[in-house]
Amino acid sequence: MKRLFIKTQCVGSKKPLRNNDSGQIGILLALTVSTALLLLAGYAIDVSNITYKAIQLQRAVDAGAVAGVNTAITMISRSETLEDAKSQAYSDASTLIRYNASRFSKYDAQITGDAWSSSSGGLQFQIWASLQVDALFMKMIGIPQMTVTAT
Repeated sequence: MKRLFIKTQCVGSKKPLRNNDSGQIGILLALTVSTALLLLAGYAIDVSNITYKAIQLQRAVDAGAVAGVNTAITMISRSETLEDAKSQAYSDASTLIRYNASRFSKYDAQITGDAWSSSSGGLQFQIWASLQVDALFMKMIGIPQMTVTAT
């Protein structure tokens, strides 16, 4: 019984196709570039998500600060003590910030604040909040979460 062998080769070439390794660099380059573009797109998605959450947290802190100041003004105008006004202002601001932050994040906002009397006899109020934000694609390089802060 005779075996039939078919010799394949490129047109115009004396080398068989199975020994021809030209064109492999093109495949490697395409894989490398597509991987780099995928990582860059993932990074862009994570950065935009973190930026969005930071903007939302800033809005929540601004609303909380306004609510706290309104509470303090109302309490002071009713002749309540400055200490009571401070503590109630912080409480109202914290409640509103936590409520608004819970609408766009599964993590609880960490809130700190301070209220003090100014030299002119008025009340100054400042509040800070920080929030953990999950990274979607940065987990692959070891960054599972980032913290955003608003004042």
